[in-house]
Amino acid sequence: MQLDIVIPKNNEEELYKEALSKSKIPVFLYSSLKYDDLLLKLKRLETFEKHKTAYLFAPKNPSNLNLDKRIRKKVDYVIGTAQELKTVRALAEKGKIDFLVNIETAGGRDHTHYRQSNFNQVIARICKENQIFYAIDFSRIRKVEGFKRAILLGRIMQNAKICKKEKVKINVFSFAVKEQELFNSDILSAFQCIL
Repeated sequence: MQLDIVIPKNNEEELYKEALSKSKIPVFLYSSLKYDDLLLKLKRLETFEKHKTAYLFAPKNPSNLNLDKRIRKKVDYVIGTAQELKTVRALAEKGKIDFLVNIETAGGRDHTHYRQSNFNQVIARICKENQIFYAIDFSRIRKVEGFKRAILLGRIMQNAKICKKEKVKINVFSFAVKEQELFNSDILSAFQCIL
């Protein structure tokens, strides 16, 4: 069974059942919660047999990488995200994360010879050393429309190319909020092969 990251909005049971029906183990992702609130959410999941938990860590700047150590001990994975190159690098170096996700922006101008994807060979090598995976949010690609989707896909493809060169592992996850947004593993695997 493959893992698939889902973002519950008080619908953990529906997401859990749908994920199992698609032969996936759901990873329930929570963000912006204090430790006590996270404990309450995790307590709800105790009745589920097969599941994992994750916490989204989104620091605003490189100097703010203080994740509560108690949260790190309670969840299976910490997923880091940032929108600036310096913050992404700091996350990879010191953030103690398992995945990087949504680091590329859908707007702004690209340079003549490369895309503004907030990722480069140096960060890729750091990710390889620290065993950090590059995660792709499939729901984000589906939600972005028009020309911005083309820009976003180009930046993701550039990051995937860098990851392949530096041997950083890549995973595509659905990041489903509703059970209808969960996809079969074949679709996500096919998209990963295209990248």
